[in-house]
Amino acid sequence: STSVKELPGGEHQPWPEPLIDRWLNEARPEAAWVGAGCIYTGQRIGDVLKMGWGAYKNNSIEVTQQKTKKSLVIPVHPELKKVLDIVPRRSVKIFTSFSGVPWTYSRWVEVQREERSRIGIGRLVSHGWRKNAVIRLLHAGCNVPQVSAITGQSHQMVEYYAKGVDQEALARVAMDKYAEWIENKKVVNWRTGEN
Repeated sequence: STSVKELPGGEHQPWPEPLIDRWLNEARPEAAWVGAGCIYTGQRIGDVLKMGWGAYKNNSIEVTQQKTKKSLVIPVHPELKKVLDIVPRRSVKIFTSFSGVPWTYSRWVEVQREERSRIGIGRLVSHGWRKNAVIRLLHAGCNVPQVSAITGQSHQMVEYYAKGVDQEALARVAMDKYAEWIENKKVVNWRTGEN
C-alpha cells in the first residue's frame, strides 16, 4: 500500500492517483461523492460540503469561498456531472451524509478517517484533493491563471502547489501544445518564403 506522510507544519501532500481511484471506487457512495466534489472543483472541503443544489445551474456550480470570500463560477467537469446525476436530492445541500442530512465538518473528518481505514488508505486528508486538482489541471495543460480561475487561489499559491509537479510531464504537455499550435498555424518556410 502507498503511504503518504504529513509534511512539516501541518501541510498535506496530494493523494497518489491510485489512491484517488480507490477512494472513488471503494469508499461508501456518499463519501466518494464528496471526494469527487473536491477533486473536480479544486475547492476546500468546507466549501464542497456547503455546495447547494441552487448553485448548480447552467452546467456550473457557483461557490463563494468561506476563507477568501471570492465568488467563483466553476464549470462542471464531465466526471462530476456523472456524480451529480446520481446524487439523491435529499437536502438543499448537494452532498449529504449516509442518513441524508448535510455533512458537518467534524462528522466528515470522522467518516473520512473511518473510510480510509476500512479501505486501507493511510493518513491522507481532504485538503490533498485540492492539490490533486491543481496538479491535474496543470498536467492537462492549463496555465496558472486558468488553474487559479477554477480553484480561486492566487497565482503564487498555484505555483506553490505546483512545486512538486513532475517537470518533465508538464514540459511534454507544453511541447505538445506548442507543436499543435505550429501545425495549425500557416507557417512560412523561412528559407524559401513558401507556405
